[in-house]
Amino acid sequence: MKHPAEHQLALFAGGDIAGHWERWHISRHVSQCGRCHAGVRAFSEASQQVRAIAPEIPGDLNWNRLAEEMTGNIRVGLMVGH
Repeated sequence: MKHPAEHQLALFAGGDIAGHWERWHISRHVSQCGRCHAGVRAFSEASQQVRAIAPEIPGDLNWNRLAEEMTGNIRVGLMVGH
């Protein structure tokens, strides 16, 4: 059984899969696969948690700069870990 990619499960959990065929295929797989069903449930719960704290996130947050800083931190961590 070929599992959907993690990003597909995340999009499915958020109702953001565009194609009818892909949505049907993932839905069918998730209904038969406990691992993927748990993944979709985890993405759904995480999404609900983010919505709950969204009002607390500063409106002027520079997401691009934050992403660059996080990427830099990850790279440093990977370099230190090797």
